[in-house]
Amino acid sequence: MKFKSDCERKDYQVIRGKCIFHDKWNESIHFSGMDSTSGSSVIVTEWNLNFDSGLNHIVHALSQIEKQIEQLDRSQDAPNIVFPLSFMFNIEKERTLVHLLNPIIYGFRLSELPTILRNERLSKSSVEKIAGDILEGLLYLHSHSMCHGDLRDVNVYMDSRSGVCKLFGFEVCGKMVNLLKDSSSRDSETKDKDIQRFGLLLFWLSSDWKYSFLNIYATSVSDLINIYLPKLFLPLQLSDFMVQCLFVKVFSEITQILSHDYLSKVHLNHVNLSIVHLMLVSFFTKQFPKNGF
Repeated sequence: MKFKSDCERKDYQVIRGKCIFHDKWNESIHFSGMDSTSGSSVIVTEWNLNFDSGLNHIVHALSQIEKQIEQLDRSQDAPNIVFPLSFMFNIEKERTLVHLLNPIIYGFRLSELPTILRNERLSKSSVEKIAGDILEGLLYLHSHSMCHGDLRDVNVYMDSRSGVCKLFGFEVCGKMVNLLKDSSSRDSETKDKDIQRFGLLLFWLSSDWKYSFLNIYATSVSDLINIYLPKLFLPLQLSDFMVQCLFVKVFSEITQILSHDYLSKVHLNHVNLSIVHLMLVSFFTKQFPKNGF
């Protein structure tokens, strides 16, 4: 597979490997791979689109994504972002194949945390650390006129070497979900929706893993706040912060969230790892010394 690159290097010549993850939510398949020009490991994400939405609409939307990926400034320091390497699509007789190329991530998705922790609840400091990392990523995207559009547990990775959480698939995954939907049910990607998804992630991270993130997503905000949130017995500041995130009309900009009292102990851009994260880093370094996700 040949992917375009920026002007600083040759195009990527990718040898696609085995399937490592099937995301049923946005109908994508993630493959391991290797760039034969550099020997670097990569991740290839694939979507298969039909023409139900109209070919012209699909081509226009994909061309916009391709242009945006090409114009990304990858030189900036953004430790909480996984910058895509390239994007391409091929129009075939009855379908369009879409591929997104990302660097390998040595670590794991947040969706794997319940299994790793054997369903034990995350400590308060661990929740704060993960929340701070995710907010750092969103702050970078929003300050550069971008949105994630599909913030979920499977699109946040923890780097097993540094313990830093990274946002994966920004801008692209949300737009692909909309292309896969009927035109009547498409959603726009906005900062407000990123913040609401962050609130849902925070709810999930603070729970006892009884519900998957998708179960929480499918539950109405009013039920989450009035029925399920009181059962978690969370500190008042965290509960209030979560409610403010879920009611996106209160916080329309992420900079307003950063001034909330809950974040007074969450030091953005910090590098210290909690005991839990050190344990996870040690575990995954031993289990996957040469392979990534």
